[in-house]
Parts: sequence; structure tokens; C-alpha cells
Amino acid sequence: MLGPFQPDLETALAEKVRAAKAEDGGAPVVVLVGSNMLGLYLCRLLAEQMPLWNVRFLTFAKIARKLGTEKLRSLGRALLPQPAERFIIRETIEDHGAGYFEPVTDLPGFVRTAAASVKDMKEAGLGPDALGREKGRKIASFKKIFQGYEATLERLARYDEADLMAAAAETAPTSPFVTSADLVVYGFYDLNGLQRRLVLALAAGAKSAAAMVPALEVPAHEYARPLVNWFKDNDFTPDAAPSDNDALTARLFAPPQGKSIDDGRFRIVSAPGETREVREVLRQVLEFAAGGIAFHQIGVLLRNPDTYSRLLRDAFDRRGIPCFVCGGMPLGETREARSIEMLAALLASDLPRVDVVQFVHFAPIRFEELLGHTPSTSDWAFLSIKAGVVSGAAEWVRRLARLETRRGEERTDSPRRELPHLAAFIKKLIEAKESVPSSGSWAEIIGAFVRVCEQFIKPSAGRDRVCAELRKLSDLDKFGIGATFDEVRRSIAELLERQRIQPEGFQRGKVCIGSLFELRGLRFEAVVIPRVVEKGFPAVGRQDPILLDPERAAISEHAGADAHLPQKSARTDEERMLFALAAASAAKHVTLTFSRLDVITARERITSHFLTRLVEALTGNRCDYSSLESAECFVRTAMFPSAAGAGQELDLDEYELSTIARLFDTGKPREVLYLGDLSEQFRRGIEAETARWQEKRFTKFDGIVVDSPHTNIAGEVMSPTRIETYATCPFTYFVKYVLGIEVLDEPENIHGLPPRDRGALIHRILRTAYHRCFFQNEPVSAERLFAELRRAAQAEFKKLAIAVPLLVKKIEREKIVADLIRFARFDMAECEAAGARPALFETRFGMPTPGSDEGEASAEEPLELSIRGKTYRFKGKIDRIDDLGTDRARVIDYKTGKKVGRKDSFQQGRALQLPIYLLAARMLRPERQVVSAAYWFVTRHDDAPVSFGCAALDKRMEDLEQVIATVESGIGGGLFIAKPEEKVCRNCEFKDICGVNREVIFERKKDDPAIADLLKLAEIK
Repeated sequence: MLGPFQPDLETALAEKVRAAKAEDGGAPVVVLVGSNMLGLYLCRLLAEQMPLWNVRFLTFAKIARKLGTEKLRSLGRALLPQPAERFIIRETIEDHGAGYFEPVTDLPGFVRTAAASVKDMKEAGLGPDALGREKGRKIASFKKIFQGYEATLERLARYDEADLMAAAAETAPTSPFVTSADLVVYGFYDLNGLQRRLVLALAAGAKSAAAMVPALEVPAHEYARPLVNWFKDNDFTPDAAPSDNDALTARLFAPPQGKSIDDGRFRIVSAPGETREVREVLRQVLEFAAGGIAFHQIGVLLRNPDTYSRLLRDAFDRRGIPCFVCGGMPLGETREARSIEMLAALLASDLPRVDVVQFVHFAPIRFEELLGHTPSTSDWAFLSIKAGVVSGAAEWVRRLARLETRRGEERTDSPRRELPHLAAFIKKLIEAKESVPSSGSWAEIIGAFVRVCEQFIKPSAGRDRVCAELRKLSDLDKFGIGATFDEVRRSIAELLERQRIQPEGFQRGKVCIGSLFELRGLRFEAVVIPRVVEKGFPAVGRQDPILLDPERAAISEHAGADAHLPQKSARTDEERMLFALAAASAAKHVTLTFSRLDVITARERITSHFLTRLVEALTGNRCDYSSLESAECFVRTAMFPSAAGAGQELDLDEYELSTIARLFDTGKPREVLYLGDLSEQFRRGIEAETARWQEKRFTKFDGIVVDSPHTNIAGEVMSPTRIETYATCPFTYFVKYVLGIEVLDEPENIHGLPPRDRGALIHRILRTAYHRCFFQNEPVSAERLFAELRRAAQAEFKKLAIAVPLLVKKIEREKIVADLIRFARFDMAECEAAGARPALFETRFGMPTPGSDEGEASAEEPLELSIRGKTYRFKGKIDRIDDLGTDRARVIDYKTGKKVGRKDSFQQGRALQLPIYLLAARMLRPERQVVSAAYWFVTRHDDAPVSFGCAALDKRMEDLEQVIATVESGIGGGLFIAKPEEKVCRNCEFKDICGVNREVIFERKKDDPAIADLLKLAEIK
């Protein structure tokens, strides 16, 4: 019987079953179907029409198990576990070589590809001997692999699914199960070689046999023609249904006929992105339901379930729409399974920091049993970054221990209390890693890993089910195949993806979601077909890398009529047939959706050409991509909900957005403010935007902090850098010093020394080397200073806290040493010309002196300045103080970046370090006249020093006082606005949080009297 599924094949099936039971209501009937879903659907459909007793709906897999298992068991053979085929092929290659394929056998996926090609050959009904006629080194090498696989199955007394199918074909003609029954082969449009052999065997033994093929003599069903011809060649008499039963199918992929048959049944929906496409699928489902269609009469047909199945399931659950996902949810998608996969990946790796953090954030870990404490995992992430961990068990231990020794350097509100718990957890993770053997038997490795899972993952039914599935892999030891933990880990991932949590409720008030293959032949009132884009539907056809189509054709030509090795290029015709079957699967409504935008790349997606051919079939006129949107059935959904979508909202957010759009469209924008009564966040947002764009003065939404306490610098011990930061940008000061926000660089993203750490490292090297050379009043040679610089660099790089690649570290060390030696040459020559000698190093003021090797003039007392009746106290650390002759001195501050500052300049309050250090040196060295302070640029050899002279400072003390007083007034008054400046903003570490409109807002409000004093700093040169 040839014809569409509905109504022809369904009617023919009912008549066949009714005729078979006309004389005996208990007469057995076997209906061979392509999926369990189709079998269940047909069973319920026929049960509504007649008593249905002793009618069996079976898939090929079920009937093969029923007919072939006993025969193979009698031969002493057992089923081969699914992962074992790869290991057999791998060992065959290791024992006998791969010949032509030798250069690629180590590539990921080669063994899997070879296993798939072997499977294709066996399912085609072909053995290794079928390759004997073909010449060439590649075919010969594949034949050797194939022969090795078959020989191993024979030696181990095992069989695979193809062997089971072949055994069923041998048993079928004489099996009482078959000989007493009428046979119907229902709904297939293609059969491989073994399936054809089994069908003939079943037909030969059955009382009667009928084949019902969903095919017409139309272009859309071209793919089914070889099977129809095969049935004819094997004495099945064709009985075709009239082609006008489905006018659309008859016209699909045929030239336009100039006449419209568009009855409004079809709709094409274009959505901006996959997430919005899923929402549109939900909207269509709800629209169908509102029109009186029951949920179980609605289907969502997926060409590739892996792409959208989970998104749809989550979206339906959130909206409260009951759904039945065909095939169930992979066990690997449960939280317990994903956690166990993550744990396996960790144990097989070098404990990358990112993976460890992800694991502790996500997995249900038994923290109380492991640590006696439930930690803050966000604090653990912070601590791992602060420690500079990238990966490696030893690095975790060393760097966490080093961080522990720096406890006193951290702020009191830091998450230090979690550090011992993190260290203890890492220790247990390392112990777990060491407890799992890297190689051995499957039982040993699986057993050790399951014990680790039970140690780390909280007990639950989900965990126990996953562990039970893992233990099944121990059966692989029966094949004498050794294992490594990497192989076990990969097998775990495949096993968890293959095992499914089966759903309940098919056709019981739930929307059916499944693949086109699973749902072929089912009839719905309405269907939605998502992701109709190029490479989505139609799917991309790829050749078998081992057996190309010309080679497959040559093999099939000599294989005989019983064998059928399909060519991969036929996928195009199959995609057309799938599309035609999907389009014909709904009685009332068919909606096809696609995402016109790739949200990752922001590029337009290419619409499937199937949509243009559908429009041609409906309208009878030519259609291309440019004219598709003008079709009456085409709907383009906007990026955001609009007034036109009123009444179709999926949730409250969409309702509010469409309400806003309607109010704007009707000229009532102020009524949108009703949302302020519903949402505090919305109210504050409107208030903020109004203040920013309508007010000509700075407000609390621009950085005027009036309701919260903030630091007043008068009386506080502070560094000159804080004053400089505020004078540069008050908002940066607020973020950094008031809020205490710190920008953290994840260690794995650091590919070289960060500028700040590089500068600190150079300062330590200079201090160490110069202190060793100049702590005694003796002549110092250039050679000795160079040697000390190399020695100090070697020591500092050994204890470097920043994790950088070894090669990068070596390159950085050599570059820094070369820079420092060049600087030392300049330094010694300059000191000789100026009559100077380095005397004090890292001399602190206003700070505790942590070591005995500090500069002897260091003092805990701060520098005090009395300005306009207030006392300001400063702290700092002077890199170096040189003695000039017997009674003078100068200050040297090392800079390792680009040149900064100008001679004798405050630079609008942004360059106070030199004058403050100069004043502090006067306090620390009262016996000497401090004549200047200067920046010396260690790594910029062409940049001359920048100095601030004593005489210039004495003349400009009033400017210094004005800067400090202005900054103090701004901080005390809560003035923390963003003060944009292109060069400053470009390199600001906080630029992402101060707003993209900072320049526009500042220009609008710069005449505000509140910032007049701040702007006057620009006049201080």
C-alpha cells in the first residue's frame, strides 16, 4: 500500500487488522513499526475502532531480540556491551596495525568513525569479504580492521546488534511467533540490508504480509522510490492511493503551478534569536490551546532534538505547560550526573582552578562530612584568584600556603576564614585523585571512582542511579581489555548520555516534543517545527570519511540484491521526505519557526530553502529569500514585545512591555509610570534617568553621595596617591577607596606579568641589590652591582606569586635583568656626575616598619601638613634617598611604566607624590638639605628623569594646599562624579561600570556650581 499516513495508511492498517481477525478475534497480528511512539499511537488509534487483542506493535530492535536472542544464546554467545566495540577496534589496530590509516589513528574520533563504518557494513548485510573486490590500500586496511573486529567477537563468543538482526532473520521463517501471525510492515520509507533480510524472512513465515509505505509518486517522496521498487521486486503488489489526497505534498519541490492552495493552515514565524524562537513556540502552543486544541493533540517536531529539546523542556516547565519529551531526558543532564562527570574530569586533569571552582559552585558536595563546615564557595573563588592558582596539585598547596602567610596584608573584611577550609578541600581532592588508578582493570578503576563519588557527592536517588550505571562498565573486564582512567571517563560521559529518564503521559494531556524520526506517522491537530534554517533543516549531509560514496556504490554493485549499503549523499532526498511528512502531520495548523539572528555572532542566519519551496507549493508562484517575508503566511516577530501583541503575552514581563508599547502608541507615555508602584527597581530607574537627563545639576544618580557616610581625609593617614586619584576622577576614588572594589585578573588569563606586579617585582629587585651594595660606605663597582641585580632577580622570580608560563617567566626575567643593568649603568654615571651616593632604600613614613633591613631613617610618624586650620597626615614609602656631598640629599622614585609628570608641576593635582615625598624627606633627614625629588624611569631608557625642586615647591606651597583642601572638601561633601577624559578613561580599570554616557552627561552639567572648585584644579599646572 502506497499513500500518505493519514488517512490512507491508517485506514488500510485498520482494514488489514480487521480482516485478519474476521474469523478469529484472537488471531495474532504483528505490526512492524519504526518507533515505539508510532506503535503506541497506532495501538490507541485502532483500539478506538475495534477490540484489540493479540496485536503486537514491534520495532526492529524488539523483534530482533525476540527472535534472535535464543538462537545466539544456544550457540554460547552473549551480547556485546555498547562501548566494547570501540575498544575491540582499538586493540585490533594496536595488534595488527592500521595500514593506510596509521597517521590518523591517534586522532580523537578515529576509532569511533571506524566503528561506525563497520556498523554500516554489517547493517547493510555485508561482511569483510564484500570488500575483497575493491582495490586500493585504504579498502584493504579497513578490511583488516573489520576482519579483526569479527574475529574478536568470535573468540569472545559475543554478538552485536547487527548479529542479532541476522540471527532473527534466520529464525523468523520457522518461528511459531511468526508463522501463526499476519504481518504488517508499517510506515518505513527506507530499510538497510539486514532490515530487508528480516522483512523477507518474516514475510516468508507469516500467514500473510503487507507493506504500507508513506510514499506517493511525487518529487517530495523521491527518497522512498528505491524501497518501493524493492518491495515490487520481492512480489509485493503495489496499491497506490490517489495523489490528490495531499495536494501540498504533491506540489512540494515541484515547479510552481500558478494556482494557490493556501488555506491558512501554514504559518512561518521569524524570531530574533534562539531564545525568542523557543518563546514563539510556546506562544503558538498556547494559541492552539486557546483555539480548542487539546495539549496532547499538539506536537513539536525537531529535526535535531539535541539542539532545542532541553530549551523547550525548560521553557514549558517554567510556563507550566505539560509536555512529553519523546525518548526522555538523558541521565547525563541531571545535576548528579553532571556533577559526577565534572568530578571525573577533575580527577583526570591537573586540577585547573576554573574547573575546581565550577565544581564546588555547582555540585551537591558533602561539605559537612568532608570539612565539618559549609563554605562560601564564592569566597573560595576569590581566594583562588588571590593565590594566583592556575592548575596543578602542588601549585594549589604551595600558593594557598603562601597566601596564608600574607594574612596580615589583607583587609579585615576579606574572606580569610575560608582559607583553611579551601586548603583542606583541595587536600581531599588531591587524595581522591591519587586513590583512582590511572590504569588497570575496569572494575578497579570504576570501583575506586564510585567510592570517590560517594565520598564527595551527597546521597540521593539520582547519585545512586548514576553510580549503579557506572558499575555496569565493569563488565568490560570480561573481554580482557585493559583500561585507563581517561577511557573510563569518556565511557562514563557516553553512558550517561545514552541512558534516559523515561517520561510518562504520552497522549495524556501533554504536548508531545520529539524528533521527526520518532514521531513519523503520528497525526496531530497542530504541529510546530522549529529551527528551519540551513544546516538545521535540512541537516548537513557528510560523507563517511572511511567509505566514500563512490566506494559504497562499488561495494553495493557487487554485493548482491540482499545487501543495501546506502550512500550518504542520499541524505538530501531524505531531508525532503522528512520535511514533507512533517508538513503533512497536522490536520489544522502547521507553524514553522526559525531564528533569523545568530545571537553569538549577531549575524543573519540563512533561512532554509525548504521554506521558500513551501511557499511556492502554497501560492503556486516563485519565491526566493527576498520575497519570503512578503508571503501572507509569514510573521516576523519584533525584538521586543509590541502593542500589536496584546493578549498574547507569555508572562508578566511581556505583558508589561506590551502595555508600555501600547501607551506610547496611543500618546499616553506618562501612564507608564504606574509601574513605579509595582516595582521599586523601575521607580528608581525612572528617577535616575530623569535626574540624569533633565536636571542641569549633578544629582545622587550622577555621583553626589549625601545619604551615606563617606571618608573625610582630614585627620586620616593617607597616601598622596589617594589625592591624585580623586583629582583625576572622583568616581574612581569612590569605587576604589570608599567601596573598596578591587579588579581581579583570573590567573589563567594572565599570559605575562601584569604591569602592577611587574613594577613591584622590579622595585624589590632594585631595593635588594642596591641595599647589598651600598649599605656600607665603600666603593661599588659596576660589575658587583650587575651581579647583585642578577642574583636578586633570580631569587625574586623563584618566589614569584603570579602564575605565568615558564617560558614567559624566563623571557620576562631576562628582559628585566637587561633593563636593570642598562638602568644601573645610567644610574652610576649620573651619581658620579652629581656626586651622589644611594644611602637609604624603601624608607617608610606614617607606616609600620616590618623589617630590620628597612631604611634606617624610616619612621612610623606621618608627615603632617597644616592647611586652613586642618591637619592632614600622609604616609608613603620612598624608594631611595641619595646623599649629595656632606649636607644635601635628593629623593629618587622608580617608575617602570611610561613617562609621567612634568618638571615642577602638580598637573592639576594629579602629581603630588614627588612634592609630598620631598617634604617627607625633609622630616626624615633634618640634618640634610633635601634639594629635589625625581621620577627615574627604569625601563624607559630614552626618558629623562622628571624632577620637582625644593625651591619650586617652596614657591608653590599655596597651590599644593589648594589641591589638598579642594580634594578634602569634595570627599567630605560626597562629590564623586565621573570626570571623563579620553586618555584617562581609556586605561581606567573601572570604565565598564561608570556608564557609556559619561561624556554627554558631564558636558550637560559641567556648569553646576557644586563642581566649580573641582574644575579650578585644571588651572593648577
